[in-house]
Amino acid sequence: MSDYTFTPRLDDSGMMNNPYWYADNPYWQAETPPPLPPHDYGLPNCTCYAWGRVLEILTEAGYPNAYQEVHNNLVPNFGHAYTWNTDTLWTTSSEPALGAVAVYDTVGSTVPGHVAVVEEIQDANTITLSQSNYGGAYFETKTVTRAENWYPPSGLITFKEFIILPISVTPGGSYDLIVLLAAMLRKKKRKKGGLI
Repeated sequence: MSDYTFTPRLDDSGMMNNPYWYADNPYWQAETPPPLPPHDYGLPNCTCYAWGRVLEILTEAGYPNAYQEVHNNLVPNFGHAYTWNTDTLWTTSSEPALGAVAVYDTVGSTVPGHVAVVEEIQDANTITLSQSNYGGAYFETKTVTRAENWYPPSGLITFKEFIILPISVTPGGSYDLIVLLAAMLRKKKRKKGGLI
């Protein structure tokens, strides 16, 4: 499979009623026990969001049988967020990659962890995540750093690992071109003895 030019999701356009997050999503489909309403595991919810976003990425990349791949290998047991890195059949890493799922554990709480998706990598120490939160934001982005252990400091969440998607991803879009050109300019000026 050739490289997939990754397009970051930085807003919720096209998400409402999209099968990735609704009809085809096992978290939305899951029956919730009373007194919870039907589809209580659906959006807003981090697991429903991340599962749907991964399906969106693999489908856009032209991955053969994308739905079955995500269904069988991302989280075959449809566990809580904090178990995704041990349940997945895909590679995990301590280093971020475009489209990777960041997995977090929750400290001192009964909240079952958190997952988010890497949308942009600004440099080796800064990334932008997209996510949803149970009972909170339907969709939001956060820019986080390695120094923050890949999540804004709160004392409630601790980073575990990134789940790496089984596709070859290259950056895309004008933002990435600007970053590349800026890096080339810095390199050229350093060769001439200049500083930026």
